[in-house]
Amino acid sequence: FHSTNVFQNTGNPRPEPETPEPSPNPYKAIVFLNLNGGMDGFNMLVPHNDCDMYQKYRDARGSIALEPNQLLEIDATTSNLVCEKFGIHYKLPSVRDRFAEKDLAFIANMGILQEPVSKENWRQLHDKTALFAHNTQTEETATLDIFGEMQGGVGGRILDALTKGGYKTGAISVSGSAPPIVSKSTPLLVVNPSGYEKFNQVPWAPDIVEAVKAGNSATTVGSSFYGDIWSNLLYQSLSENSLLYDKYKDAPLNVSFNNDHLGRQFAAVSKLIKTKDGRGKDRDIFFVERSGFDHHTAIDDDLSSLFDELDGALSAFQSEMIHSDLWDDVTVVLVSEFARTLMGNSGDGSDHAWGGNYWVTGGKVDGGKILGSYPDNLSNEGALVFRPDWFGVDESEMDFVLPNRNVFSNLWTAGDLYKD
Repeated sequence: FHSTNVFQNTGNPRPEPETPEPSPNPYKAIVFLNLNGGMDGFNMLVPHNDCDMYQKYRDARGSIALEPNQLLEIDATTSNLVCEKFGIHYKLPSVRDRFAEKDLAFIANMGILQEPVSKENWRQLHDKTALFAHNTQTEETATLDIFGEMQGGVGGRILDALTKGGYKTGAISVSGSAPPIVSKSTPLLVVNPSGYEKFNQVPWAPDIVEAVKAGNSATTVGSSFYGDIWSNLLYQSLSENSLLYDKYKDAPLNVSFNNDHLGRQFAAVSKLIKTKDGRGKDRDIFFVERSGFDHHTAIDDDLSSLFDELDGALSAFQSEMIHSDLWDDVTVVLVSEFARTLMGNSGDGSDHAWGGNYWVTGGKVDGGKILGSYPDNLSNEGALVFRPDWFGVDESEMDFVLPNRNVFSNLWTAGDLYKD
């Protein structure tokens, strides 16, 4: 065939794409929540002042340490850590509540690992990445492929594996480009959280859809291969835009979300989840992002403001999912490219470091515990952010999704993170 010859119309309409049918499979979704800039997890999860470790924390952090009256207490007696009680930043009451209700688990001291290391050899055994660099560590967090063996993001490879298994998959970003969910098999859909726009949305402009379709009608056998592919994709895009515009517009919200960055994004995710049947999907991965966490100065006020925004969005999202009977079908995974130094700097901030504290939450998450080792001795224990087998990925696809997993012997299983 020829790929660069003339695009020749027959004059007949191009067949319209088929309307998706609801999937018979149970629905599940992952929300990949990225806090861009390097979130200071050691002012999110803190030894409680009833624990001797609190004084060591305070000595290390100096002026940026949280005071006892800034901590929301949680019970960690089942986690076998240095403290039986920990404190959560006072601007995160919903995180505290999710932990108490046992559908949120913390992951302590987690960072990018090339292979198991010690304090003596870590520099030599991390030659394939640049620790403490925003760009490199953001890429590693997105791909979980430190040797560059595979293509796409870790979420994208999960979708590729699920597509092979017959699932109907969606990759949706409500925050622009989304490297963690780039997939070979599932096109990335980017939705503006402030509102999904219809093609040719200007109300006073003539409707040009029919004219566009006429210019991309059916072609002859010898017509341009590239042109035919382009026209098929254009028809598909117009169909999906019209379908999603109507479904998204009509999707109800039962809970009020704050009108801030994360509030708008989680509201959009909530509405998009409710369009799953109209889109014919049974597996979705969403990308949500909030920037502003690179706190080299004035960490107290800035981090408090961002945590307040995060907590409000999480609270509204969880309430919306419970009201819609979808909370058991969703997992929210909190990540950032790296953590911050324990020692504060002269600007009342903290600098780039390595392992930090994060969380995962959802109705089926086996929460109320802290996984990993909170650093009384800066432990090097590592783990997976989420387990793709809960999502339906077959064991035979695990090396494709997580190509470096066999270097480690202490990875968690789905049973460590989920109730069933």
